[in-house]
Amino acid sequence: MRSTLTGNFSICCQKLIIYFAPWLYLDDVTAQEANIYYISNFTIVSDSYIKFQNCRINITKVSSLIKLQRIHDGTLTQIGIPPVNIEFSGKNHIKEYSKFNNLNISEGPITISPNVSVNWLHLFGNITALADYTFNEDSSVSIYSGQINSSVPKTFKIKNLSVVNTDLSLTNVTFVPENFVISGSSDNYEHNISCRSIVINQDSHASLNSLNDFCDIIFNYSIYQTGYLFVHNITQSSECNVTAHFINNDIRDQVFYNDVWDNFSIDVLCSDIFNVHYIDAIFSSFHWNFNSSTSYFDMSIQNKSSQTCISIVRRTDTPENSDKHSSKNIKNIIIISVCLFIVVAIIITLIIILVKRHRKLHDIERFMSDTTSITLL
Repeated sequence: MRSTLTGNFSICCQKLIIYFAPWLYLDDVTAQEANIYYISNFTIVSDSYIKFQNCRINITKVSSLIKLQRIHDGTLTQIGIPPVNIEFSGKNHIKEYSKFNNLNISEGPITISPNVSVNWLHLFGNITALADYTFNEDSSVSIYSGQINSSVPKTFKIKNLSVVNTDLSLTNVTFVPENFVISGSSDNYEHNISCRSIVINQDSHASLNSLNDFCDIIFNYSIYQTGYLFVHNITQSSECNVTAHFINNDIRDQVFYNDVWDNFSIDVLCSDIFNVHYIDAIFSSFHWNFNSSTSYFDMSIQNKSSQTCISIVRRTDTPENSDKHSSKNIKNIIIISVCLFIVVAIIITLIIILVKRHRKLHDIERFMSDTTSITLL
């Protein structure tokens, strides 16, 4: 098709290909595959009649992800469409009243106008403008690459912020997540993060300028791979005590550590300025039956040069050592008891001997006294 399509009509086909349609208004589309090439704006107007579930709009559907791949620059307006997964590539502008459950941005740049609502953003590209209400407190943002920029400062309180194998590149944009998750390598030193909990996955190697107001640190670790986070300034929340959760998530870690592990120590977090007064450590595993009282590991806070580090170390009072210690104590108690019994027996024997000797001497003196009395008579 090389024309303008308007009005209320339905398209039902095996494959739909539209070339260079300057405007496209669709009320009902059901197609297994839809390829749309256009130059100007692309507008979808619907009252939730468009069926995305069983078709591919603009080229591709991978698993449950629907990709709208931009052949040319354009504008997308989405009104009243059920939540779907959408991916943009190319230069696009998301207009007002758009609602996205999962928005995937693979390239860019993308501008997001006011009143655009995004429940979960997956960013591989660049966002050059954000609206004040793009994200709410239930939103989640996953950043795999790219940048988020705003011409004026904006702060978003969100549910989750995940940074995966990339630097956190934000300009005039501040996220205040409830949960902050780090995966992969990121050496960006510029950002300040305030969150309730931070998750450091075992493939992480990252750095931050500051980490504030947190109550929980979750380390997903194994002896085969353990994450590391450097924070210049770390400050706990004034409303709670800090708990470090060490979660063993590698089924290969079921081994017994003998004397070769006596000096076992892995740094998982280091800081130049460590404003944490107390940390309670909890060790757990989803696949092995151990907890903080039966784990072979413990947490240690150590001063190393000018830094303070949280480290995973081998416990000195492991269950195995505790059993040995208990057996040794029982043995010592038995030995001491036997020795005391022997000493008491010796003392009693000496007392008996002394008493008998005293009585014998008394009898001799009495006999001598009686003999003398008879002689005088």
